[in-house]
Amino acid sequence: MRRFMTLILRPSLARPLRGDAVRDRPARARGESFPGSSCAPVLAAHRPDGPVPHRAGLLAIFVVTAAATAGCDSWHYSKVHPGDLHGRLVVQWVDHDKFIFVPDREKPLTFTRYNQEAITPGPMYTDGGSIPRSLWALRSYSPWGYAPAYIVHDWLFQMKHCDLPGSERYTVDEAAWVLAEVMKTMMEKEGPEAVNKLTLYSVFEAVRSPVAARLWENGACEMVTTRGGELRPDLAAKRPKMEYTIEFP
Repeated sequence: MRRFMTLILRPSLARPLRGDAVRDRPARARGESFPGSSCAPVLAAHRPDGPVPHRAGLLAIFVVTAAATAGCDSWHYSKVHPGDLHGRLVVQWVDHDKFIFVPDREKPLTFTRYNQEAITPGPMYTDGGSIPRSLWALRSYSPWGYAPAYIVHDWLFQMKHCDLPGSERYTVDEAAWVLAEVMKTMMEKEGPEAVNKLTLYSVFEAVRSPVAARLWENGACEMVTTRGGELRPDLAAKRPKMEYTIEFP
């Protein structure tokens, strides 16, 4: 997941969903704002000085106050549509804090949205959820806890930055909705006890922040494959330090 900024969730600094965030949502979500000014998407953003470096670290510190108790997370959760997640997730650890997602040829990781739109990530660098180490101890904030969601989200950024076919269908806001859809799909597949509405809501807000939008528009294309679709020779020649595989039925 691309890493963006420090976020402080605070209900006194509210902004409604931007128009393009709901443009492609179902009719019931179009034009809707969060219910009441005390329950709008709440962001107090500390922007880093200067341009955001490519794959800069996401310093996401979620200070959650009345946003949760006011029901913002529950309202948002009700607007997120689960989909279908299947295939194998294969990630290779190739260097210090450097990972490559490698699509499985037999069972590629694929997320099918509520509108039957299928997203199948291709080879790319990834850093999982980019959660700062200070938050790893918190439940649901592991950088790989929702790995498929972060991989799908990374791929939408990769499509945008490298001008890949289909990239014109997405905005930074729509990419945030896709991430939320994969997370909700994972939560509900595991059962009611796995549902964490606040985690989903806070991550959603982080990945549609102003700095996220800057990175969406200005991030560089970093390909790991040749024009023929194979891993670059310099990467193919390296033996991964470790390979991780997760399969979804």
